[in-house]
Amino acid sequence: MNKIWKNELIFPVIFVLTISVIITAILSSAASYIIKRDFANYTRREIIQVDNMVNTYFSVLMENCKQLATNADVKKADENIRSYVNQKTKEGKIKFSPLMDDSVESRIFNVYKNFATSHTNIADVYMATKYGGYIQYRDGNIYDNYDPRQRPWYKIALETPGKVTLTNAYYWEGADAANISIVSTITNNSNEIIGVQAIDISLKELTDMIKNIKISDTGYIILAQDDGVILSNPKNAELNFEHISKLNINKLNTSKDSYFEFKENNKKYIANIYTSKKTGWKFIGVMERSELYEKMYYITLIIFIVTVAIVTVFLLIVRATTENKLLRLNPIFNLEDK
Repeated sequence: MNKIWKNELIFPVIFVLTISVIITAILSSAASYIIKRDFANYTRREIIQVDNMVNTYFSVLMENCKQLATNADVKKADENIRSYVNQKTKEGKIKFSPLMDDSVESRIFNVYKNFATSHTNIADVYMATKYGGYIQYRDGNIYDNYDPRQRPWYKIALETPGKVTLTNAYYWEGADAANISIVSTITNNSNEIIGVQAIDISLKELTDMIKNIKISDTGYIILAQDDGVILSNPKNAELNFEHISKLNINKLNTSKDSYFEFKENNKKYIANIYTSKKTGWKFIGVMERSELYEKMYYITLIIFIVTVAIVTVFLLIVRATTENKLLRLNPIFNLEDK
């Protein structure tokens, strides 16, 4: 009888255990894929929300720049706007001092003053003419022989006449923050380009917001502009305004959005890259791999426990069924023994 019971039970046990192991492996793999996919989708949603806020913010300011460039007084700028191209001082810097009379220069300065005082997020507002003239709102110094026509912001505007353009960010030591310029060409009433209108914006509020974004417990967002210069790295602020290659993560150099894993200081991380369609900036969501895999571990453990429970119940059913069969066969065995 024992031999029959063993023969009845051993093959189902082996079969069920094998199937259980396979099911656990398949479900664990599926759970791993789902968790990684959810991380990628979650970080992408968070980043897109930030990107939308950034785009809305810039859209308003770009419209402001366009309005300034088409202001009636700004369009009248001519060769009488004060130029500092041929001015020098012993100190090497010239104190900017706009004309304070009823001239076009004075009226433009007042336009800028009214605009800047009503827009506290503006770092500066200024313009330059094709003759080398220059007006800015903020008090301050400019370098000897200052020729605004040679500045990058002036040249960038001329590359896209009639359009409002964002320049790359630059570091402003005085405020310990990143600034960005919004520029547009200025045309007179004869539709002739006579200069460039510019607004400088501090990115401190933006970078502070990004620094405060948390992805789960260990995650954060790195922001880099389209040329790879890091604007915000919450984990290591010393790398701000360094090229993204300084992070020593080869996969960050890809131009495509992607999800990948990398290792830094003997710790593994997962990352998800999103590139803004409007600014070209890269938002890189980063999280410690251990946090993600901890969730996978618990899910795998639950799958294993449930599988063991199912196998145990199945074995009990098989055993009960087998014993019932043996009990029915027992009288037959007794008759044969007689």
